[in-house]
Parts: sequence; structure tokens; C-alpha cells
Amino acid sequence: MNCQHQPIQQNDNLDASSVLPYCPKIRLGHAHYLYVPSTGSTNDDAHALIAENTPHGTLIVTDNQTKGRGRHDRRWASPPQTGIYASLILRPTRPLPKATLLGIAAAIAAVQAIWQTTKAKAQIKWPNDILLHQRKIAGILTETDIQSEKSYAVIIGIGINVNTPYTALPERIIFPASSIQMELGRRTSRPLLLANWLVCMEYLYQQWEEGQTSDIIAAWHQSAYGLGKTISIEQQEKTITGTLQGMAEDGSLLVKGTMGERIRIISGDVTATSFHS
Repeated sequence: MNCQHQPIQQNDNLDASSVLPYCPKIRLGHAHYLYVPSTGSTNDDAHALIAENTPHGTLIVTDNQTKGRGRHDRRWASPPQTGIYASLILRPTRPLPKATLLGIAAAIAAVQAIWQTTKAKAQIKWPNDILLHQRKIAGILTETDIQSEKSYAVIIGIGINVNTPYTALPERIIFPASSIQMELGRRTSRPLLLANWLVCMEYLYQQWEEGQTSDIIAAWHQSAYGLGKTISIEQQEKTITGTLQGMAEDGSLLVKGTMGERIRIISGDVTATSFHS
């Protein structure tokens, strides 16, 4: 994969002129790059742009979200000018049921981009959290906008705590919130990290469009948090405990139950583990 590690520049802005020169040979972001200093939610902005027929590869980026959200409408803290808050619009050609893997691809791209930019090995906590030293530094929110029976768009929202200070992050007991700077003890270039994510995302998206889902699953296994270990998964009405065995081609989690049964998990949150990585 051609995710290039480049020297950090003084400019830490997230406008197009600061980010796109790092990734000139891709389409994502270049089709249409919209930077706004502050907004409610970049995913909400993306839905509005889709209604206006914005092209595949459109990227909305902000320095501050006032109504940032994660899965199940959970609040996502977006401290000004310290993180990356962006939404990428994709217009796939494959059938909608296949699109469930795109959120996984976005998480893989985040882990790969963090490695390319910082040489830090982050992990993916299924389905959409990025951990560094078992602390949450990023999250992915995937939403679908269906326009007709054969036409739809996918919004990949990503929030990364890059240079966010401890005082700006919410208190969390399980998988505490953190930032790349807090974990590594140094600042990271936001424009370079965002550009590397776009490059990695385009590569994985192309693999997905070509039906190379086994390569995406293999990449997930390389960065999966808790693989081969005992985990607990919270669902609305119950908690499932078992050994994490892997992920299926559709993005669902494969767990071996306490009685040896094989369980396929399509929704839920990993909330506890019996190990330390």
C-alpha cells in the first residue's frame, strides 16, 4: 500500500490546501473538499450534500463539531482545533447489503494511517473504535443514504483525537478516552494523518469494489483487539461472553461461546475483556 510517511510541516490546518498536497494521486477528497471551521455534525452536512448530488469522494472536514455523535446517537466530544472530524461520501456500485464492510474498511484505514504517520500500533475494537494502549482515540460512524432501489450513498464519519488534551475529553470507565498526543507524548500532524487516511481508505475501497473482501478481513485480523481472547459483548437485552475467533465476510463477529457453540454477532459493543494487551 502506498501510504507515504512524510515530514511533519508547521502548518496544522485542515483546509484543502494543507491536506490534499500530501495525497495528490487519489480521488477521495479531491472530488470535492469542503472545510468549515465549525459545524453541528459533518455527517449531517454529508446527508445534505448527498441530496444535492455531490460526487463520490466528497469530504467534509471541520475543526469543531457542536453536535458530534457516534453510534446510537452517543455524543462524540469534538474539542476545537485538536482533532480530525470528517465525513467521506462514497457512491458504491456494489449492492447495498455488501456495504456493511465499508465501516470496517474505514477503521482499518485509520489504524494504517496512524502507523504511517506515527509508527504507533493502534487496534480496532469491533465494530468501530480505534484503541491505542487500550484507550479510545478514534471512532467511525457509518450511515447509509438510500436514494432509489439501485442508488445509494455511504457516509463514513471519522473522529480522531489527535492533539487533544486530557481536560477536553470525557470521563469513561471502560476503554477511557485519550488522544494520540497523550499516548505518545508528542504532537502529530493533523493534515498528514488525514491525508494518509484518505490514501489508505481509497486503496481499501477499491479492494471492496473489486470484491476482494478476504483481503479486508485479513487486514482486520492483523489489528483486531481481543482476537483469541475472552470478551464480553453488550447487546440491548443480554451480554454474550466468549472467545473472539474472528470476523465473517459480512463484518459480523465470530465468537466461541462458553459451551463451545459458535455465535455470530451482528450488533453490540465489546465492553469488557479478561486480558491485557
